[in-house]
Amino acid sequence: MSKSWRWIASAAAVVALGGIVAVTSQGAAAPRPQSVVPGDQAELLHAAEQILIGQCLDDRGFSYWPQPRNPVPELRDFPYVLDDVDWARRHGFGSELQRRFDEPQPGDPYSGYLRGLSPARRSAFLMALNGKPGGSGDLVATLPNGMEVKRSDTSCVSLAEQRLYGDVRAWYQAKRVTDGLGGARVGLVTADPAYTVALHAWSACMRGRGFAYATPDDARAAVPDSTTPGAFAREVEIAVAEATCAVDSGMAASVASLDRHYAEVVTREQQSAVDTRARLATAALPRAREIVRAG
Repeated sequence: MSKSWRWIASAAAVVALGGIVAVTSQGAAAPRPQSVVPGDQAELLHAAEQILIGQCLDDRGFSYWPQPRNPVPELRDFPYVLDDVDWARRHGFGSELQRRFDEPQPGDPYSGYLRGLSPARRSAFLMALNGKPGGSGDLVATLPNGMEVKRSDTSCVSLAEQRLYGDVRAWYQAKRVTDGLGGARVGLVTADPAYTVALHAWSACMRGRGFAYATPDDARAAVPDSTTPGAFAREVEIAVAEATCAVDSGMAASVASLDRHYAEVVTREQQSAVDTRARLATAALPRAREIVRAG
């Protein structure tokens, strides 16, 4: 079972077609970053950005349908251990929700449109959407580990961000750094000795319930393939045990405390990027309202 079940790409809008993935400005699946603006403001900015991307693609001869910020709202973020028993009873580890996220849905006009394009036309669409790095005007961001990432400044995503946020180079740098804070936070939490102590307590609880798993990843790996008869019932059984033990063993409370601590740590370490993103996002809100109203 995929480790990505514990994550939600709440900011992603992805359409996979025969190995080709079209990703909007929000990026690919990753642990959720710390929020820099309230949820309603983030929704407004996303909606405005989607409208601008659509206008840009229309100017280049393509069609586009704005993609939702949360394509599968029920999909939850459990980066350490599933700790919601009611959610586990309904969704297991979320395998069906993940499939809904990963696969184009029947009747979705956007995926249908992309599937109807010839390979050459589809390639041109993706080039218009995301661009091809390599030009002298590319946007460049330096990540905390020193790695450089680039994106074409002539892509529809970049042009939409330019119109919305103004200083697209500052936005790109701040966004790429802050988008990585969720992963950095998770790494610090799982490396903390207190996490290992909590994990051992959880594992002991699981053994007491008849599940000999050392880690939550082991629990997911034990779920049968979805084509196996009774697979979902077994998934739910293991997921409910995991969530129950997360609460009963104290692991849920321990990792929540660690997560809050390391969220503060990584934010302080990248405070400049966090502040820049928040400043640009806040300044963009009036423009976003006008774009959405007009769009």
